[in-house]
Amino acid sequence: MLLLMAEGFPLLEMIEEQTAFKPECVVLTHSLRELEAIGEREGGLMRKKCELAVKIAREKCRIVEFRGDLKNADDAIIEYAVLNNAAVASNDRELRRRAREKGLSEIYLREESHRIVVEGLLEY
Repeated sequence: MLLLMAEGFPLLEMIEEQTAFKPECVVLTHSLRELEAIGEREGGLMRKKCELAVKIAREKCRIVEFRGDLKNADDAIIEYAVLNNAAVASNDRELRRRAREKGLSEIYLREESHRIVVEGLLEY
């Protein structure tokens, strides 16, 4: 989702319209490190997108250092969401599948219509 924000999609505003409340965007440091690694590995335009995504996250989101014996960013996202009753915002199908299996709400961008979809009951 951060890469989509770097492409100019106003996702936080779109999510707010769908949920009728202002969401708190939480980004785990695992995700920032993953973006930095992708940018380093891919280079070029992807590197610039990743750098912009990290900058947007630092400006618009609360950055959380989430500890635990976790292999990757997806594991950290799922564990954090379960422990904090948080929705998972992602366009990664595998991550969304894992979120559904845990009974978590999921938020994603429907690419065909460029609309935000919120699935699952958000209880706040």
